[in-house]
Amino acid sequence: MKEAFYLLFIFCLSPLWAQTDDVDELLEEKQNYQQSISEIQEDMQGDEMGDSDDPTQAKVIKNPGGTLEELKKKYIPEMKENPLATKSKSEVKEILMQKIQGSQWESFFQNNPRVLSFVVDFLHHPDAFIKFASILNKQDKLRRYFYCFVIIFILSFYLRSKLPKNVSLLRRFSRKVFFTLAGATINLITFYIIFNEELYHTVEIFSRHFL
Repeated sequence: MKEAFYLLFIFCLSPLWAQTDDVDELLEEKQNYQQSISEIQEDMQGDEMGDSDDPTQAKVIKNPGGTLEELKKKYIPEMKENPLATKSKSEVKEILMQKIQGSQWESFFQNNPRVLSFVVDFLHHPDAFIKFASILNKQDKLRRYFYCFVIIFILSFYLRSKLPKNVSLLRRFSRKVFFTLAGATINLITFYIIFNEELYHTVEIFSRHFL
């Protein structure tokens, strides 16, 4: 951080130095600047590379942002086992409440114990959380659901445009609510059909608590 600040300071003051007569000093500062840049780049490459000799790491250096697939694997790993499943439900509840302590979720769960119980069971289940999290890794299914969502949206918009306009305010409001709820329901059903395998345990726990 200090090196970056030093470079920024040099960069901002370089126009002033350019006006001095000391050319040798200016060239020396320029050389130090370029050397500092090289050192920082080497440090960044070293952080990305680590001690591994894996040739795939070279791709990360060339592209510090990494590819989408690399970022997905890094931040959305495919878990094979749920670490919370080995703990008791009371321990899972305690961990959850500690994580949300002081937030709006804490008061929400305190006022809605049934929802809290559902979340605890969901996190404690050996497969529900794992399967649900794996949705983010199912690119083909996500793409399929996106296409369905767009089709449903366009169809809903088309049907609303065909309805008569000269109706009362209450009727227009009722139609808007109807189409909103119908669209949301169809989207949920579509989402469940596409991700049935990933949502099966979650829906089972949900129905046990709320239905």
